[in-house]
Amino acid sequence: MSGSEVDPARIAVGGESAGGNLAAVAASRMRGAVALQLLEAPVLDVTGTPSASRDEVERDFPALDAMRRRTARRYVEAGADPADPEVSPLLAGDLAGLPPALLLAADVDPWREDAVRYAAALSGAGVSARVSVFEGIVHGTQSFVELLPAARRWHAECVAALSTMAVPS
Repeated sequence: MSGSEVDPARIAVGGESAGGNLAAVAASRMRGAVALQLLEAPVLDVTGTPSASRDEVERDFPALDAMRRRTARRYVEAGADPADPEVSPLLAGDLAGLPPALLLAADVDPWREDAVRYAAALSGAGVSARVSVFEGIVHGTQSFVELLPAARRWHAECVAALSTMAVPS
């Protein structure tokens, strides 16, 4: 391979929260050019579809629910259609051919169940996918590796996936 060629086997896309949304959309657009999706607490559905994790957050964590609502509102205010799969990747009809995905979800997260459903949809389309739900993590606190043992495990799982460019089993 010459210096100007790109090796897709060495490219991963990833992001946290809304960045996970962007990474999932990028992976969809770049099928065959990416080896791994690393989606951390990803926002995969901004339509507001009811789920137990959204209900739980709305009931028990009103400040976190307000953040979820602001996030969805920002997409709409920017002119995006929440039902468009490039806005809500969970709603995509064709997931075949996407790169393997590691999804990391927080225990307290309005999008936790969406990560679980997306991993299941990817698996159903023949894509290697796994989701890990981390107890003791609230959406946005996965970066607190100095404070939370669960955040250190989260970080280690990300490093393992990127080191091998594969979904850890």
